[in-house]
Amino acid sequence: MKTKKRILAYLLTLTLAMTSMPTQLFAQITNDLPLPMSSLVDTQTTTPGAIQINPTKYVGDGYEVEFKVTNQWTGAFNGEFVLTNTSDKPLENWTLKFDFEHEISNMWNAQIVTYDDDNYVIKNMGWNQDIEPGSSVTIGFQANSDGNINNPSKYSLDMEEQVASDVDYTIGFKLIGNWNSGFNGEISITNQSKAPIEDWSLAFDFEAKINNLWTATIVDHTGNHYVIKNKGYNANIEPGQTLTLGFGGGNLKDSTAEPSNYKLFYIGSVKEKEEIDYELDSDNDDLPDYYENILGTDPLNADTDGDSIPDGYEYWELMTDPLLLDSDGNNISDADEDFDKDGLPNKEEFLLGTNPYDNDTDKDGLLDGDEVNKFDTMEYSQ
Repeated sequence: MKTKKRILAYLLTLTLAMTSMPTQLFAQITNDLPLPMSSLVDTQTTTPGAIQINPTKYVGDGYEVEFKVTNQWTGAFNGEFVLTNTSDKPLENWTLKFDFEHEISNMWNAQIVTYDDDNYVIKNMGWNQDIEPGSSVTIGFQANSDGNINNPSKYSLDMEEQVASDVDYTIGFKLIGNWNSGFNGEISITNQSKAPIEDWSLAFDFEAKINNLWTATIVDHTGNHYVIKNKGYNANIEPGQTLTLGFGGGNLKDSTAEPSNYKLFYIGSVKEKEEIDYELDSDNDDLPDYYENILGTDPLNADTDGDSIPDGYEYWELMTDPLLLDSDGNNISDADEDFDKDGLPNKEEFLLGTNPYDNDTDKDGLLDGDEVNKFDTMEYSQ
């Protein structure tokens, strides 16, 4: 009501001003001040060329994903996914899948598991693998953009519990102590696979009563059947690792009795980690294939941009773009540039092994170019 009154006051004041009538009297009657024109119109502007996207929310079965752009500049932008647990149970060892047209170059609070043809699979970082009911995890990222930002789509959350293969683990039991009223024991789980066993739980039968565990939690006990689960801090068992679960109990009538019918569960999937050879350099250009795949250069072509300088030398030494003939756009190729102004173009510095950013590589008081072209005294070699 007050807003309407202020707007009417302004319009009437404007009318009075146009007819040369005094406005003070009207202001006293309304006991209000005229509004400035800027408060009646939306004066918010956006940076030219920037595409502003309102946050979007996807509602799934027991979870929500909100997407928003937090910052944008030429060629890239920052964004966030906010994953919220709307169910009444924890989201355990979550993995989020979605389609996204933009290439994500960096991500925090989550890790990219796979990226193929705009299809992303990202997962938790371990320390944030379980989301309690009503809680959220914010996943930040940086991605490339040509100015237009398209929303992600086809969200799905993967938290399926699976049974581990018998070849992936071994189980051991040890009776630590036994007396009239009770006993202590240990169950050990060893990961025999080449990948982590994540968010594990273990089912087994045992005729004795387990009263407490100090490295796991009993989630179900029916008759002689037990289901125990990790404590969170020990949710993942790394390849080759043995996890020991200590417990105490009573009514162990037979000291030779052991748990049986073990079944190990995990959430996610036990997959062998891809072995990455960080030193493999298929084209011998001093830029390993791992980096070539990140940069977009050809791992089978030592000179992707065809400027007669190997990709590795451009990236590590010249610090130019191995995808472009002319990285700085000055109409001089990277090979023909002379960054240190010593009379030697970069391609000759490469062949001679001189420093393209030091005009006197051997520190003898002569320019590298003069030593080569005038005095023939260059002895520095690669």
